[in-house]
Amino acid sequence: MAIVASLGGILVFIGLWMEGAPDQKSYTDVSGFRRAKQGWIILMVGISMEVIVAAVLAIKEGWNATQTAKMIANNDPFNKPISSIAASMHFKLKPTSRNDAPSEPQSATMIEFLEEDINRRTLNLGKFGVLYAHEVTPFEHTGNGIHDSGLVIELRVSPFNEADFVGSVIENNQPITPRLFMDRIRAFQCYLTFIKKESQILDGTAEVVINGTFRKEFQIYSQKTFKELSDWRTNGNGSYFYATNSLN
Repeated sequence: MAIVASLGGILVFIGLWMEGAPDQKSYTDVSGFRRAKQGWIILMVGISMEVIVAAVLAIKEGWNATQTAKMIANNDPFNKPISSIAASMHFKLKPTSRNDAPSEPQSATMIEFLEEDINRRTLNLGKFGVLYAHEVTPFEHTGNGIHDSGLVIELRVSPFNEADFVGSVIENNQPITPRLFMDRIRAFQCYLTFIKKESQILDGTAEVVINGTFRKEFQIYSQKTFKELSDWRTNGNGSYFYATNSLN
């Protein structure tokens, strides 16, 4: 409303200015002309003040609206710093692909989150960059002449990293939020201590839960597990696979 009032005042001011001050020829005496000219000047000053006040109010309204929008965005849980991350995977293997799954979680069984360009990171995820298995459950299912076997793995931050660095945006050192994680993390690499190289993974899915609320899903496509060139984990036992092309 302040903007409309300001624009209206500006238009009136311009119109009166273009019309000009009273013409002396229209008055029979000098005093009448002077009074009319003084009245015109007062009117123009009043309109100018109205325009200025309306403009100031408009600027103030815009500033207040901007601050309110910032406050709402800052209070949005989607923009709050990450405080917890957990994940679960469910994938199928060819029956001959799996060694015996451990009865106890293996500390080196883990996933590492990756951005789209693995050579140009924008996020330092700190202790949330790698999650470790705390439960590994094999499954067998037979139905309609089809036999499926595979693993369900639950992962979380290592209990030894609870007080470690929680990460930040590399370019400005700002906290990492669920929004940034959802936008920039596009894949993860999984390392399993008990899966041999070139084991055949058929398919699967994975879900990551951020701050107990926000969920990001990944697809595990058919692939063979592989070794890294420099593998320091568990004397080179185990192998890797990828969950790529995040679903959301």
